Amino acid sequence: MKIINLLPKDKQRELYFEIIFRSLVIFVEISMVTFALVFVGQVATKIYIQRQHRVLDAEIEQLKSQSNREENAALKKRIGVINNEITDFKTLADTTPTWSKIMRAFAAQMPEGLTVSSFQGDLPKKRIDIRGVGPTREAIIELYNHISQDKDEFYDIDYPLENVQRPNNVPFHFTFYVKDKLLSVVPAKPAAK
Repeated sequence: MKIINLLPKDKQRELYFEIIFRSLVIFVEISMVTFALVFVGQVATKIYIQRQHRVLDAEIEQLKSQSNREENAALKKRIGVINNEITDFKTLADTTPTWSKIMRAFAAQMPEGLTVSSFQGDLPKKRIDIRGVGPTREAIIELYNHISQDKDEFYDIDYPLENVQRPNNVPFHFTFYVKDKLLSVVPAKPAAK
């Protein structure tokens, strides 16, 4: 079927341009609406992203401060434990006699060849108990004489007869007391600054 337009040529042309114009207007309107929608979408996306950025920054800062607080608390707790150990050690060192002084004084009395297997000290009673083995009876007697003659550091040594029953490879035990000067506490030296 063929369409015949009976309008004059000028009118046909006018209608043709009118259709093109309307099509252009519709195209421009659709383009503008689309542009407006895209622009509004981009602005909304930008606002959303900026808001999320601020929220995430706030969460990061909160996590940092929480992490720092937890690390600081753990570090402070560890420092507290170490300080307590140092204080305990210092208190122990300040209130306990220097046993090294007693051991040095006793070692000076030991004759050659004696073996001490047990050395026990009782601070409140100022008592020392020693046990060991000597090669000869004379070595045991010599130890007894050295300790009993040292009136500056020791006193009141016992003399069990079983210490001298055997002539060789003699087990011995003595109990004696320590003078106060060996039990004196050495004052702690102040730390250098």
